Amino acid sequence: MNELSKIIKEEIRENGPINFKKFMEFALYHPEFGYYSSGKAKIGKEGDFYTSPSVHSSFGEVISNLIVKAFNVLDTDNFTILEFGAGKGYLAYDILNSLKKNDPDIYKAVQYKIVEISAENIKSWEKLLKDHLENINWYQEISELAENSFNGIVISNEFIDAFPFHRLKMIDGKVNEIHVDIKDDNFVEVYLELKNEEAINYIEDYVKTLEIGQEIEINLLTRNWLNDIKNLLNKGFLLTIDYGYLAEELYSAKRMEGTYKCFYKHNLSTNPYENIGKQDITFDVNFSDLIEYGEKIGFKKVKYVSQGQFLVDWGILKILERYNEPAHSSDRMAIKNLMMPELMGSKFKFLVQGKNLGSEVIKEFYKDGELKLIRKTL
Repeated sequence: MNELSKIIKEEIRENGPINFKKFMEFALYHPEFGYYSSGKAKIGKEGDFYTSPSVHSSFGEVISNLIVKAFNVLDTDNFTILEFGAGKGYLAYDILNSLKKNDPDIYKAVQYKIVEISAENIKSWEKLLKDHLENINWYQEISELAENSFNGIVISNEFIDAFPFHRLKMIDGKVNEIHVDIKDDNFVEVYLELKNEEAINYIEDYVKTLEIGQEIEINLLTRNWLNDIKNLLNKGFLLTIDYGYLAEELYSAKRMEGTYKCFYKHNLSTNPYENIGKQDITFDVNFSDLIEYGEKIGFKKVKYVSQGQFLVDWGILKILERYNEPAHSSDRMAIKNLMMPELMGSKFKFLVQGKNLGSEVIKEFYKDGELKLIRKTL
């Protein structure tokens, strides 16, 4: 038994069953043994999973195109890029490289701020981001930024899917919350009637019906995060990248077992009670909540599209033209992985929101491309 399992079991023995959200907080964010906070999270071929920035640098270059337009639209002296959950720093590296090469004046003018919980990841940036250190400030908690409001853009890439979530199940006509208990020194799941008023209201907002036996996940932390950003961002854009759906699709009966999953050395499972503190636990994001709650607090939806569509809209086909020679076949394949609907292109969604921007800016900022061009080019 690993140390984190012992700590969680001691918690349960002392205080009774814990809800899955609390179990996940231990598994991912325990200060010493949590998967993310301890720096055990590994990305890429030798890690547990891939992220889009780890697939090809073109991903960050395309996002830099959006940043350039945001910079020009805002026309401000203090333009800040704030990234949440930067991990090993690949996205920051590719964005800053692109700006430095293609838009050096903007590169000199922007400040890149990163919120990243893992001290181990922060150490690794000193090597990867060594050429950009003058442009970067990093923080382990968003609270460290409380006095530093700014104009610019906030970016989160596969960040929300790691928020600890509640797991719910419809049993005998009642919504129960899944809790974690111990039996014969093993973790077991038990069902207790849902009494959390915030969770009950969330279901009323987004879940039309639940079939008997259907499980869902709900994340009550997204709204806190949006409020934190509202207090930091004076004027600008919020770019959220993650896998997920709008609520009607996310909570449909075709997903009877919910969407949560675990990743360990590129193996996918639905068993969160093994490799505790050594594997990722994640779920599909409810983009309806980001959109609708965001509207209530001042974030206007600019665009909600698939990853493939976003990449085409912001210039990946032009980038692809650089890799026409046979020697660049691996680059073409990597970009194809990012773009194609049957690969990563439809799995991930991009949500662009704006704050304190005029209706004309919202309307004109994002222009559609044509996804059908992908297949012709490839």
